[in-house]
Amino acid sequence: SYSMIVNVTDETNTDSQTLTINITNVNEFSPVISSSATFSAAENQTAVGTVTATDGDTSETLSYSLTGTDALALSINSSSGVITFNFAPDYETKSSYSITVNVSDGTNTTTQAMTISINNLNDNPPIISDSWPSNFTVNENTTSSFINLADYVSDADGTLNVLTYTVFGSDASYFSIDSSGNITLTCQDYETCKSTYALGVTVSDGTYTDTKTGGNNVALVNVPEPPTFTNNFYEWDAGHSSYQGYTFQENILANSEAPVPLYPGNSNF
Repeated sequence: SYSMIVNVTDETNTDSQTLTINITNVNEFSPVISSSATFSAAENQTAVGTVTATDGDTSETLSYSLTGTDALALSINSSSGVITFNFAPDYETKSSYSITVNVSDGTNTTTQAMTISINNLNDNPPIISDSWPSNFTVNENTTSSFINLADYVSDADGTLNVLTYTVFGSDASYFSIDSSGNITLTCQDYETCKSTYALGVTVSDGTYTDTKTGGNNVALVNVPEPPTFTNNFYEWDAGHSSYQGYTFQENILANSEAPVPLYPGNSNF
């Protein structure tokens, strides 16, 4: 307001009056939104954040509302600007929401497009598929892996967690498993190793685990192997007439039915 004295004179007489001028406030400013256009919220809970705004017309009361693509999934307190989800979001179902925030002073309205990103949490266990084989056969002397556990594992949390693969059980020491899930039978000779092994497997994401077990479900298969000599030199008695016509190579390597005695240690023929 303004105060003044107004004087009126006719050159002889003067009259004075105190005058007060009151300024009427006019809504000339629009609200200004000062909060971010992006929010993030953890899945499985409803809190999001608070929209903040100011108005040059300080006497105006601001009100908040939501519109836009995903407005029905959220609510905003019309007085405080606090945004919440109506139902706890699930990252695996929907990872981002788009809304428009509206702030009004009763005359002027300001809008802001807002994106709410959902943070992925470790809320799902890794699962070993039921298609995991119940039995395996491994040929002896096979040095490569016979199965990859990772091929049978799924995790709804995607790549959020690093999965760890292990083997367990009474025969766990006979297996090796690498960080990629490749499983190898380490005892490879059928003649000296066991013929069957029990294999149990586990996958973990650091919080949750899943396992598969079986009985003696890994069978080591005997593979025919070529004969080998146990000595460097042999003596062959070729003096009997019935053995004439045989060669040294044929008698030892090819004619296995000829009853020719072999004596180790002598190379004189």
